[in-house]
Amino acid sequence: MNTPLMKKLVAVVVALLAVLGGTVLVIDTDGPGPRPAHTVTIPSHLPGPLTAAVDSGDADRLPDTTVTAPAVVVAQAKTGEVGEDLRAENPTAGNVAAQDQAAHDDQLPLVGADAAPSQRGCLSRFVVNYSSRRGVAPRLLELHETVSRNVPGWADVNAIGVQFNQPRSQASSTYTLDREAHCLYLVRESDKPWTQAAANPWSISFEIINTATPSDRNLIDGPGRKLLLGILNDASKRWDIPLRSARTRSCTPLRAGISDHSELGPCGGGHVDTAPWRGGSRPGQVPRGAVRALVVDARRLCEKRYRAAHKPTPARCKA
Repeated sequence: MNTPLMKKLVAVVVALLAVLGGTVLVIDTDGPGPRPAHTVTIPSHLPGPLTAAVDSGDADRLPDTTVTAPAVVVAQAKTGEVGEDLRAENPTAGNVAAQDQAAHDDQLPLVGADAAPSQRGCLSRFVVNYSSRRGVAPRLLELHETVSRNVPGWADVNAIGVQFNQPRSQASSTYTLDREAHCLYLVRESDKPWTQAAANPWSISFEIINTATPSDRNLIDGPGRKLLLGILNDASKRWDIPLRSARTRSCTPLRAGISDHSELGPCGGGHVDTAPWRGGSRPGQVPRGAVRALVVDARRLCEKRYRAAHKPTPARCKA
């Protein structure tokens, strides 16, 4: 309720926090519409750093290393998309039928050799929140934003790793990375991340550290964008996913490629990321803005790699 009374109440809370100490975040993860942004308060004084026991990528899939982040950064990460239950799929009958047909065609092993247990530029820190793709090979490279702040060092991406290793969060992503190219590989590409609801079985997901507010000048730039383009190319090669804008209907791929959470619509959880950077296109439309620019630059990098290797450029780089 965006009423004058509510505004006064928020003002009082902010004033009290100024005295008592704390951080006030005004966050809107639902985009334009009748639902107002909500205010989340993070206390200044929290327990010490939080640590998650994760798997570094060896064969046994047992925890053998840790990810640590300041409690205040983890608390702030929980206020955004990564704090929501994105495992719940509730696919349509058509989506299930498409998955069954894809599993029959793809023959991706339900249990078998790991796919890409490492990724250039990223640390393998596999979390407990994942499940089987049921034999479906990924077809979508899905872009997301964490609705959390980019901070120097590893704290911002580690906070996402800690959050995604908590079963109660019911959420995870394949990768998370920031502008400085700190990157965690959190769910094996052969496994299903819990990032975009009914589109999970089809997707490799990228959580980009970004507040989704004007305080961020763009979706991602600098070394982080260069790394993202490299990962998109590597995943494209591993799974033969064309470097083009994807199209979906009811979270079922009509055309494999690169997309974002906003394009999926309600079946993907109803989120609008990365809408602030895509030109405001609606669900079902071809992504524009930053997403389209990533598609173009990913193709250029793909062509450059093959030219450097004196090999013909494959069709997926020119789709």
